[in-house]
Amino acid sequence: MISIGALAPRFDAMMGLYRDLTADTILPYENPLRVGIPLLDLVQEWGVFSERVIRADHAKALLKHLANYGWDDDSGEPKFNTIDLYTSRVSWSHSTLEEALDGLIRDLGEDPDDPDIPAKLGDALAEHLGVLQRRVSKGAIFYRGRHGCQASGEPYEGTAIGAPFPPQPAGRANRAGAPALYVARNERTATAELRARTPEGPLSMCRLRAVRDLSVIDIVRRHPGINPFTTSEDLLGWKIEIAELLNLFSDELSQPVQSDDDPLEYRVTQQLSEAVRATGYNGICYPSTRQTDGVNLVVFDPGLCRLGSSWLIP
Repeated sequence: MISIGALAPRFDAMMGLYRDLTADTILPYENPLRVGIPLLDLVQEWGVFSERVIRADHAKALLKHLANYGWDDDSGEPKFNTIDLYTSRVSWSHSTLEEALDGLIRDLGEDPDDPDIPAKLGDALAEHLGVLQRRVSKGAIFYRGRHGCQASGEPYEGTAIGAPFPPQPAGRANRAGAPALYVARNERTATAELRARTPEGPLSMCRLRAVRDLSVIDIVRRHPGINPFTTSEDLLGWKIEIAELLNLFSDELSQPVQSDDDPLEYRVTQQLSEAVRATGYNGICYPSTRQTDGVNLVVFDPGLCRLGSSWLIP
């Protein structure tokens, strides 16, 4: 049997995440009942208590003892309780990828206009990116398509369906002029991505093969869980901030590029993609919003994939 005194210090960092509902954590027009969550529910998002403890209705009392162990009434801080509503928001403002990245850059003490920001971000994110690393085996097959076909009615092939000729236009993962090859894991996903922009007309489709093993970052399944039982509140907060940033990155990178998009809208995903590139990875796997369970891949060096045969989809 482990005593409360032995367990409580492991809860300190996690409990430091939770705050009362104040002007810093809730907007004036928000409903506190929608923003606030009972403390036990917040803590249980980490899966802290077993189902047996929950069913026996012991979790609330145990949490109160753990959260308030060593509390000093001279601290000016109120005790935690299991009746009021709390939030894990550090601030209500970090709701978009751009705001999350700007917050991270400020935390690093860097100038957001510094041209070396991608490399510095890569250094800061290296450990977290390593958790998301996966290997794409040599010979792995991917698919890429293009609207239309040749004047002869034959599908586009070779360089006509591969990465655009330089200078390459801007994409969500590449600045204008920077090489990148966008492919899909299967034909259905590649077709769905194209049909979203042009529902009618023929499509040219081709297979590509990886010419060697590729080291990529996989943000399809989002950032894995974090162990909250750390002795450092700052370290736990940092890990959560990075996880949220990478999850927002996954969401944003998945959005299809539209012909009327302003390339400036891609600034944040481009910076993060360049950070991944600067860390030495060959590309990024990200989810498709056009095909259920679809997966796309951007390869930073188009030469790492060899174009194969093409065919026409009416």
